[in-house]
Amino acid sequence: MKKETKDNNTAHSISAHYTLGIEGESIACQYLSNTGYRILHTRYRIEGIEIDIIARKEDILVFVEVKTRRSDALESPQDAVDIKKQHRMIRAANAYMQDCEEDLSIRFDIIAIVTNAHHSRIDHIEDAFSPFV
Repeated sequence: MKKETKDNNTAHSISAHYTLGIEGESIACQYLSNTGYRILHTRYRIEGIEIDIIARKEDILVFVEVKTRRSDALESPQDAVDIKKQHRMIRAANAYMQDCEEDLSIRFDIIAIVTNAHHSRIDHIEDAFSPFV
């Protein structure tokens, strides 16, 4: 009986985490659209890696990692984009650019969202890390 409870809690936790992530990506897309970006792809998978958002603003192709939390008391959302995640995003961006027919500059951004019943905050960190990490 104890095992079933643990499994049910884990399933609920994964579901809540996934739902929060989808909510954050939606907020981020709306924010980007309102600030002059054109959304090209969301949840784009290439070489087994998912890029949350690929957007374009003028002649810059922007690969965006969205991190959403209910609280930032323990850690800010952007701190979750560690070096391993950066390397994976760079690898995915390189694969994407090989198929891209335009010669565009690229940039890696992080959108950190804290949203709960009391407040919502969006931090857009442009050029969050170099493609040469």
